[in-house]
Amino acid sequence: NQHAYFGVLDTSNLQSDDIIWEREMLVSGKEVRVKLWAREGVALPEEALDAYAKLLTRLPELDALARPELVKYLKEHADFIGEYMAAVEDGHDYPTVKALLQSALRVGQTEIAPEDFESAMQLRSISLWCPSYDEEEEDDSEVVFDYRIDPETSDQILAVKFDAQGKLELIAWES
Repeated sequence: NQHAYFGVLDTSNLQSDDIIWEREMLVSGKEVRVKLWAREGVALPEEALDAYAKLLTRLPELDALARPELVKYLKEHADFIGEYMAAVEDGHDYPTVKALLQSALRVGQTEIAPEDFESAMQLRSISLWCPSYDEEEEDDSEVVFDYRIDPETSDQILAVKFDAQGKLELIAWES
């Protein structure tokens, strides 16, 4: 399978869901791993690959769209930050969270502000999921930006999900 942007995409040895293309790309001044995923036995739709190729030229714009939505999410789901704060108080090694908490305490706050927490979150990876057109799956044909804090010691992710055209669909707490 040959594509103008992605080049040769070999799907012959796929096992279930697998990465068929990956690159380090610069997003908002930082290197981010971008992966194209496909499913065993499913053809790669040319229109989806074309949409993803176009979307890859807009990564900084999508990161900028995602960040205020992350702040809203953190305000609505205070337990995400709360779990990190409790873990730091219990001695877990989350240096960024610890520094954010110390900064908050220095200015008389008892909690980390969602805006401060979001600005410390790192975009670690972007996954492009080739559609399978499986009616049983709700999250079909999506682009997922994985944001993490203290990724060396924490597996918690806020996954910002876009459609293939770059429309933000939802944010999910994953690990």
